[in-house]
Amino acid sequence: MSNASVQTFLANFRGGGARPNRYNIILTFPPDVPDGLLAATKAGFTCKAAAVPASSLGTIDLAYMGRQVKVPGDKVWADWSVTCYVDQDYATRGVFEAWHNLMNGFDSNLAADGMQDPAKCFARAKVQLLDRYDRVTRTYDVEGIWPTEVGEITLGYDQNDQVMEQQVTFAINGWSSESTR
Repeated sequence: MSNASVQTFLANFRGGGARPNRYNIILTFPPDVPDGLLAATKAGFTCKAAAVPASSLGTIDLAYMGRQVKVPGDKVWADWSVTCYVDQDYATRGVFEAWHNLMNGFDSNLAADGMQDPAKCFARAKVQLLDRYDRVTRTYDVEGIWPTEVGEITLGYDQNDQVMEQQVTFAINGWSSESTR
């Protein structure tokens, strides 16, 4: 029988738990992307939803004396998505479209000048987790990001009392985290 009580539980659950609606997203864009600074400023305010990035570790099965021994394999970085509100100037949407177009032209099927080097397509993002007083408690630095998909915007005559939203999915080449407490 457990001797845990509600008081013991609450004593180990300081602050009432981390809240998923307390975060800040800081996006950067490659230097060649037009209006990247404007979109970077707006993205922190218009980013409706995001996630703490995920990773997984592969498994290597080794045969040893009739048994399968599992050892850690290579790390794989999962894609990362954000959902942004779209405002009247379509600035954030336009920047993601421009970034996509520079990496592979909508009409030309070619990378723009200066974007043939894949490293020049990459940017960075930060996911800052906040406490209930807006203090940063943990930061995830997401490295080597580039948009694999600039999602659709759903339109409809029955879409009253809503703001347009778009999802952008990024391939990432790594992330690290740091606690600020």
